[in-house]
Amino acid sequence: MVRISLELHLLAVCAPPAHRLHASTARSEAVARAPRSLCRGGSSGQQKSWPAPLPLAHPVPAACTPLCACCRSGITPPCLPPLHPPSPRSPAANPPVPHHQPAKGKGKKVAAAPSAAGAIKKQATLANGMAIKASARNYGVGGAIQPKRDLSRFVRWPRYIRLQRQRKVLNMRLKVPPAIAQFSRTLDLNTATNVFNMLDKYQPEEKAAKKERLLAKAGGADKGGKPYFVKCGINHVTSLIENKKASLVVIAHDVDPVETIVWMPALCRQMDVPYCIVKGKARLGKVVHMKTATCLALTDIKQEDKPAFAKLVKSIKANFNDKYDEEMRKWGGGIMGVKSIAKTSRQDKIVEAERRKKEGL
Repeated sequence: MVRISLELHLLAVCAPPAHRLHASTARSEAVARAPRSLCRGGSSGQQKSWPAPLPLAHPVPAACTPLCACCRSGITPPCLPPLHPPSPRSPAANPPVPHHQPAKGKGKKVAAAPSAAGAIKKQATLANGMAIKASARNYGVGGAIQPKRDLSRFVRWPRYIRLQRQRKVLNMRLKVPPAIAQFSRTLDLNTATNVFNMLDKYQPEEKAAKKERLLAKAGGADKGGKPYFVKCGINHVTSLIENKKASLVVIAHDVDPVETIVWMPALCRQMDVPYCIVKGKARLGKVVHMKTATCLALTDIKQEDKPAFAKLVKSIKANFNDKYDEEMRKWGGGIMGVKSIAKTSRQDKIVEAERRKKEGL
C-alpha cells in the first residue's frame, strides 16, 4: 500500500498541470494562425515579438491539434531553425513538417522559368513594335565612336609615290603613241610562266662557281666548253640582236625612262629575232641575280630543251613579231575618269535631244 501511494504521488507531481497544457496548445494555435513574417522576421530578417497567449476561456485539449515538436516542447521559439544544423544521419535532420507549412504536391504551383526562345521573341517584339526608341548617334566631341573611314586621301604620301600615281593617271588620260603603247600589252600568264621556267635553267653562275670552274679548267680537270647562260645588259643584248646571235629576247614592260628601250622591238622585228614583253624588270633581274634588268637574251640552247624552246618561240612570234604592224596602228591612253565620263554622257544626251527637237521627232 505504501508503494502504490508513493507512485501515485510521483505521477501527480511530475505531470504538467492542465492549465499549462491548454496554454501551450492555445499559444501554438495562435502562432499557426499568425502570418509567416511574424515567425521568421519577414523579408527584413529582423526578429518579431511573439504573440501573446490566448485566454483560457475555452481550453482545447492537446490531442485535438497536431503540433510540431518545437511547439509542443515550449522551450524554443516555434518554427525557428536550430542554431547548429544537425548531422545528416541524426533524426533531427529530417524533422516533421510543421503544421503551418503546406505539404509537397499541394497548394499554389510555381511558374516555370521562361525559355530562351520566349525571351528572344519578346525582344524581337519590343524592337519591331518600337517599344525601345532608337536615338540618333552623336559623333561630336565626347559622343559616339567615329566609324572607320578610308583616310588614305588625307595622308601626305612621299614624293616618289605621288609621282608614280600622277604618271599612271597621265598615261591613262593622255593619248599614248603606238610605239609606247605596245609596252602595255604583255605576254599572257601561261606563256610567261614557261618563258621564266626556261630562263631559270640558264641562270648565270655566281662568282664563286665561276672561279671554281676556271680553276678546274686551268688545271686541266675540266675539258668541257663554256656553259650556256642567259645574257643581260642592254648594250650586250643590242649587239647580239644586230649580229643575229640572239635566239629569244625578253623585254621588261616598266623600264623608266621608256626611251632607253622603246626602239628594241623595232630592231628585233627588222633582224627577225623573236621578242616578247613581260612583267617586269624586277622579275628579269631576279633571273640574273640583280635588282632589275631591262632585257635578257638567250643565245644557245641545250639539246634536251630544243623541242620545248621551239614551241615557245613559235607562240611568241605569233603574238608579237607577226602582229607588229597591227600594234603600230593602235594608240593607247584616252581612258577618262568616272566624273569625266558622266559629264560627257550628259553633254551627249543634251546634244541628242536638241538634234531630235530640230528634226521634229
